[in-house]
Amino acid sequence: AGALPLTWSMDLPEGGAATTVLLVQRVAGAVGRFERRVVRQEVCTSLERLFRRLFGPSEASAWSAFQAQGGRAVDTFWTAYGDILAAALKWSKKAKHASFALDLACTMLCLGSDKLYKRMRRDVAGALRARPR
Repeated sequence: AGALPLTWSMDLPEGGAATTVLLVQRVAGAVGRFERRVVRQEVCTSLERLFRRLFGPSEASAWSAFQAQGGRAVDTFWTAYGDILAAALKWSKKAKHASFALDLACTMLCLGSDKLYKRMRRDVAGALRARPR
């Protein structure tokens, strides 16, 4: 069995927007249990790549259609996305985790919704200023 496609498309029999939202939701629920640096680094790197692709030009029309539908799936996605961003900010307080956690936090802030940006911009800016050296 192959991997399910992570995309915003709602036309796929398997994978697609529902699977993408579920993955982000499950990751958000698990991030609190990741303690080891190597695990956190891999999670941050993988999520940064995933989010850059999901919000990139190849997914733009599918993303617009997904957001236009509104409802629980969109709200669930943004809640989980915000939870992951908050975890990245928490991880950034450790000097050994700061570089990759802040990379993810900055990427997520830039790619996220206007509402998320307005709510989290000061937290991300503060984390960048307080970055452990």
